[in-house]
Order: sequence, then structure tokens, then C-alpha cells
Amino acid sequence: MLSNYARVFVITVLSSIVFMPVKAANMGNGNQGNSGNTNTGPLQQAQTENICQLSPQTITVLTAEQTDELKFMREEEKLARDVYVALYKQWQNNVFANISKAEETHMESVKRFLEAYAIDDPASIEYGVFTDTNLQDLYNELISKGSVSLVDALHVGALIEEVDIADLKRIMEQTQDAALLQMYAGLLSGSYNHLNAFVAQIEKQGQTYTAQLLSQMEVDTILSGSNDELAAQNTAISAAAMDASGTLSFSDSCFYQQINADNQRVSNNSQITSDKKLELNTTIVISQADQGQTADLMAVVSYTNAQGNVQHWMKTASGWQAWSGGLFSLEGEQQLSLGNQQSWQVFEGQLKGMPGEYAVSFAYRLVNGKIVYNAEPLRFTLVD
Repeated sequence: MLSNYARVFVITVLSSIVFMPVKAANMGNGNQGNSGNTNTGPLQQAQTENICQLSPQTITVLTAEQTDELKFMREEEKLARDVYVALYKQWQNNVFANISKAEETHMESVKRFLEAYAIDDPASIEYGVFTDTNLQDLYNELISKGSVSLVDALHVGALIEEVDIADLKRIMEQTQDAALLQMYAGLLSGSYNHLNAFVAQIEKQGQTYTAQLLSQMEVDTILSGSNDELAAQNTAISAAAMDASGTLSFSDSCFYQQINADNQRVSNNSQITSDKKLELNTTIVISQADQGQTADLMAVVSYTNAQGNVQHWMKTASGWQAWSGGLFSLEGEQQLSLGNQQSWQVFEGQLKGMPGEYAVSFAYRLVNGKIVYNAEPLRFTLVD
């Protein structure tokens, strides 16, 4: 049972942010492996590498557009690899060799989805050969331009990454599937890093880089290291845990949480007008230690109105109900046996006439009383 101190602590914190946001200086986002060697605080986390990798949900059927986008992205990543391999052979600059290996990894990331959905792989095993005629023409043009000088070759590399960034953002803005979004977000983050690497090499040649496709403001933001919303909102939220005695810890589970407003994804902490249809979703990658166990799926909301008054609700089998904030009165919506991954739509509808701040926590509770929850709630502000 929870000690009196633990009860008071939990309910006090719940009054402002639902579940406790367990944080430590060493705690990264869930898509980063952590050996645990750098932990310095009493709460430690040793996440298994790739534990937060979402699997393709083959029970859903991809649209023709999604299928075409996967095939295109497979060849676009191949174009980057093939161009960099060719330019390394000509200029012997290690930036091309290093990034070509990363592009090979990106190709394999896309291929995993093609195989899962039984989609024919358009990528030829031959370097410099492409099924998409536009990509074939682009490859030929880039090779020609990159053969003029090392500086031109470096600009070719930067242009490829700008093209990748533009295409990935376009695709991600039209995608709802959590696993696809995670994969594309990984490619996007990689392109940011690659653009930085090419620009650094250009500057070593005594030149200042000017954007070639994206706006200069967007390129400057990327080069400054500022976080990008599309990549950020598709990274994992680390899981925290509390056992039946009130002891706090970390969990290897990961949460992917998403807000849609009128079928458009919006980032965490967004301001949304109350006339929009909301969808609040999460996909949980379950820790191996918890897989196969029976658990209650739970969601709670903390709502603060314009006057500063706070209310709590919990999602039960009969719908949303008022919640006192006490753990012993917390109900779940459904009970199930945990697999390796669980997707869940917690809310769909409008919240007209209820402006204010919302914090949503997702969790599952094992039969031994242990609760595993998203360490950072999903938050948004509703305005009339």
C-alpha cells in the first residue's frame, strides 16, 4: 500500500499535472539507447536500444499514396547513397563516405516497411540506376555538377539533404500512422545532421552557404540546432513507473502521443480553437518485462479553466468520469494482455465551451499495482 507520505505527494502533484513527471538530467527521449553508465541520480534508466522502435501495423491497409511515398523514399535515399559513393571516389573527402553509410541505413529503414506490407522494392541493386525517371534524371544532373570541383560536390550534398527534408516534411504532414511517422522522423533527423555536415565542409573551403531549395530562414534554423516540431513530435516519450508501495522508477516502455485537430497533426503544447474536432492518440511500445501480463489501460485528464479551477477526469469503460485524484479510485477503460505494442485512441470529438489548459496522461496498470505512464503529459490549450 502507499504510505501516507506517498499518497499526499501523489495527489498534490496530480492536482497540477496528472501523473508525476519523473525527470533526471540523464533522461533522454526514448529513441536513444542508454547504457546507464552516465546515470547520476537515484532514479536510473537503462533502456534497451531500439526498444522504442514501432513495428509496421500491417492490420491496416496502406493507401495507394502511402505506398507510392514509401517506394519513392526508398529510391530517394538510394539516390543520396549512390551520389555520395560516386563523389567520394572522385574527391576522397570522408564526409561523402560517412554519410553514404548513413544513407544505406536509411534505405534499410524504408525497406523494412516495404517488406512488411509486401510492396515490390523499386530500388535496383545497381548503383546509379533508378526506376523513377525523375530521380534518374536528377542523379545524372547531380553527378555532372558534383564533378566540377570539391566545392560543387559539397553543394550537391547539401542540396540533396534540402530536397530530402522538403519531401519528408511533405509526406509527414499527410501521414497519421505512428510507425511510419517514427521512421520518417528518423530520416528527417538524419538529413538535418547531414546538412550540417556538408555546410561545415563548405565553410572549411572558405565559403558561406546559401539555401538552395528551402528558405534561408529554415536552413539557418536547422544549422543552429533548433529542434524541429515535425521530428520532435514523433520521438518517444520515456516512461516512468510507480509500484504499489509508491516507489518511483523508470520503465523501458515508450509512449508515442499525438494530437490531431480536424485531421491535422499539431504539436504538443499547441493552442487549438474549440470548434475543431480533436483526436488524442497514443501508441505504447511495451517493455519486454511487462509483455504477456494482464493490465488495465488508463487515461486521465487534468483541466484548468480560465479562472484557475482544476478538474480531473478518468477514461472508464462507460466513458469519461470525474476523478478525485486518488490512485485507489482510479479506473481503467479496458483490461487486456499486453503485447509488444498497443495503440489507443483516447478521445475523439469537440470540447466546445470548455476553454482552458489540458494535460493528458496515458498509462497501464499491472495486476501487482505497478503503474507505467508517460513521463511528460500530452498538453494543449483550448480557446474559443
